[in-house]
Amino acid sequence: MKRSPLCGRNFEYFSEDPYLAGKMAAAYVRGIQSQGVYACPKHFAVNSQEERRMAMDAVVDERTLREIYLTGFEIAVKEGHAKAIMTSYNEVNEEYANENKKLLVDILRKEWGFDGLVVTDWGGSNDHVKGVMCQSDLEMPAPGLSSARELVTAVKEGCLSMEAFDLCVDQVLDAVLNLSKKEETKKTDFDQKSHHALAKRAAAESAVLLKNEGNILPLKEKTKVALIGDFAFVPRYQGAGSSMVNPFEVESMDQLIHEYDLQVVSKVHGYTRDGEPDAALEKEALEAAAGAEVVLYCFGLDEISESEGKDREHMRLPQNQIRLLNELVKVNENIVGILSAGSSIEMPWQHCLKAILHGYLGGEAGAGAILDILTGKINPSGRLAEAYPLRYEDTPAFRYYPASERTSEYR
Repeated sequence: MKRSPLCGRNFEYFSEDPYLAGKMAAAYVRGIQSQGVYACPKHFAVNSQEERRMAMDAVVDERTLREIYLTGFEIAVKEGHAKAIMTSYNEVNEEYANENKKLLVDILRKEWGFDGLVVTDWGGSNDHVKGVMCQSDLEMPAPGLSSARELVTAVKEGCLSMEAFDLCVDQVLDAVLNLSKKEETKKTDFDQKSHHALAKRAAAESAVLLKNEGNILPLKEKTKVALIGDFAFVPRYQGAGSSMVNPFEVESMDQLIHEYDLQVVSKVHGYTRDGEPDAALEKEALEAAAGAEVVLYCFGLDEISESEGKDREHMRLPQNQIRLLNELVKVNENIVGILSAGSSIEMPWQHCLKAILHGYLGGEAGAGAILDILTGKINPSGRLAEAYPLRYEDTPAFRYYPASERTSEYR
């Protein structure tokens, strides 16, 4: 769950709302498993901080645990029928999630009826004997023989029953046999063009129009536009870390914009991606803006701003992008902002923009989807799946996130 806007992996989480997250996850699971593979929702459970994620103890009361942090998984299991679950690195109330009987046995298997495979996160097993006792079936990625020797020794010494051991073996074998059978009928090729079109449809339907003052959008035919911003040339279409996937064809706005009924008077980068000020780029952008009727300003969080393994330090965009925006509005007040970001941000600069279109991380076909919306081919009907506070201090977890101690108290 998105407990705080600063969590480094918020870009790959569905929502801060457990019902919405659960429904999205269940649909995702059904789609994946229709292709003959297991879906594996993660990270079970109460994982919402990257800082010291492998040594942090999430301290959470029963009601908060049930109503917020378990609900999404419960829906994914009961409605999506997920066949695998990955445990989280952190402790939950003083016990590591992968060795947590309450989570893995009492709630997941007994209460929810989960009969699939429990998998550790990569390097997320601390004591696999305890894990097997809690029906954690598969240690990842490649633990070598040390865990195997520990399991054999535990059985020989009577610390681990053969019944508990056999149960995990059976669950792994069930998965192997089931998936091997499905492998025979699995598709080996597909229509890349139709998949690209589907990616474009998904991007178009999820883009959110946050502001449209004076109905500046959709752009009228033949409008003289200046396309400004590094994201227009090198799109931020996905997040960093283990969520990265290989696209077939990544679109960019600077390549596609000439296919639309607009007069493109200039295309300039305007700012550097690394956040450093660049007077020459800024001067070029201001000249471009002065010669256009409407400025299309592409900006947002860069790749280093949100990533696995590191939490964000604040909710602001890179200062060089905002500095340029403040200068652009002095020479052209008709600016349409096109945001790329995977997490919520503060927007004290929103008064500089007549319209704000948020594409989040739009995938390989996001650029075409954005241009379709800007020109009125598609109506922007997406909705935010998380709150956008005026400032970080307004968020409920502000005083407790990130935890400065080993415990993270979910107050």
